[in-house]
Amino acid sequence: MAIYHLEVRIIGRRPREEYVPGARFGAGGRPGQSSSPHERSVVAAAAYRAGERLQDERRGCVQDYSRTERVQHTEIMLPAGAPERFQDRATLWNEVEKSEKRVNSQLAREVVVALPHELSENENRELVREFTRGFVARGMCADVAIHSPSPHGHENNVHAHIVLTTREVNEKGFTTKQRAWNDRALTTEWRESWERLANQALERAGRRERIDCRSLEAQKESARDDLDAERFRAVALGPRNLPVTGPGYHMHRSGRESAQWKRAEKRHGQPRQALSGLDAEIAQTIEIDAVSEQQRRQERAGQAKEPEQERADQAAQRERLEREADQAQEIERERPRPGPEQIPPPGQIKPTRPKSRRRRHRPDRERSGGGLEL
Repeated sequence: MAIYHLEVRIIGRRPREEYVPGARFGAGGRPGQSSSPHERSVVAAAAYRAGERLQDERRGCVQDYSRTERVQHTEIMLPAGAPERFQDRATLWNEVEKSEKRVNSQLAREVVVALPHELSENENRELVREFTRGFVARGMCADVAIHSPSPHGHENNVHAHIVLTTREVNEKGFTTKQRAWNDRALTTEWRESWERLANQALERAGRRERIDCRSLEAQKESARDDLDAERFRAVALGPRNLPVTGPGYHMHRSGRESAQWKRAEKRHGQPRQALSGLDAEIAQTIEIDAVSEQQRRQERAGQAKEPEQERADQAAQRERLEREADQAQEIERERPRPGPEQIPPPGQIKPTRPKSRRRRHRPDRERSGGGLEL
C-alpha cells in the first residue's frame, strides 16, 4: 500500500518560528539595503534542494550544497512568456529576491510530495512532470528536485520538492503578486490532483497499490462501511501506529515521526503479533456491525408493538413507585417518637463551649524546647 503525503508551505524571508527584534533592517537602516543574518534566503533553499552551488547576490555570498548526494533529478519548468534566462537557477531565484522588498515577504511556495516507491525512477520523474504542469499552466515558475531516501530515514522515502514562484511573469520579469494562489480551496484541488495522477501512474505500471488524500479516520470509516477488512487493516497500520514492514509499505517521516517509529517498535515488539491482534479486532468489529444491523431489522419489524409494550412498562413502573411511597409512609408512622418528659426545658440546655486552642503551662516541660539536660 502506497502512502499519501503532500505538504504545501511558504518559504518566507522571516522565519515563522521566531521573531528577532533587530532583524527588521540591515546595517544601512533601510529595508532591502542589507540583509540580516536571521532572514531566510530563497537562493539557499533552491541550492539545497538542487544540490548546487549558487551565488547569492542579496547577501554577497555563495550558497554551496554541491556535496549533497541525495538529488536524483532537477529541472526548471517555465510558463509561456517567461524569459529564457530563468532557465538558470541562480538567475531565477536572485530575481525573486530582488522583486520582494518587504522584510516579511513570501518568497516562494514549496510543495513536497512522497513518490510511490513501487514505480521506477523514470516513472516517478514523468509523474512529477505531469503534476508540475498544472502549476506552470497557472503562470508559476517551477523548480523541481527529486531526492532519494536519507541514509538515516526510511529506505522507501523517495520524495520531490517543487519550489514555485508567487508572482506573475512576462518577458521582462516578475510583475504582480498573485494572492489567489494562497486560496485553501486551491490546495485541496492540488491534493486531489496528486491522488488522481499517482493512482493513474500505478495503474499504468500494473500495480494494485493506491493512495488516498482523505484523512485516516475517513478511510477507516469507509472501509468499515464497506466491510473491507484488508483495507481497514492497511489503514489502521499507519506510520504513527505500528512499524510496517514488507513490500507495498513506505512512509514519509520527519524527525519526530522517526522517534515515534522507534517507540512503536519497542512497544509492539514483533509486527506479526500486532497484526494477528488487529485481525481479531477487525473481525470483532465486523461481527458487532452485523449483530447491530440484525437488531435494527428486528426493531423495525416489531415497531408496531413497541407503543403498547412501552405503555405497559410505564404503568408497571408507576405502580412500583406508588408501593414504595406507601411503605415509606407506613414506616414513618410506626417509628417511636420521644415524649414530653424526655425533652428538657429550653433553659436547662447548656451551650457547648469550643475547646480553647491556648497551650496550657506545664512546668515539667521547658518552654524553650531545648535539648535534654545531661
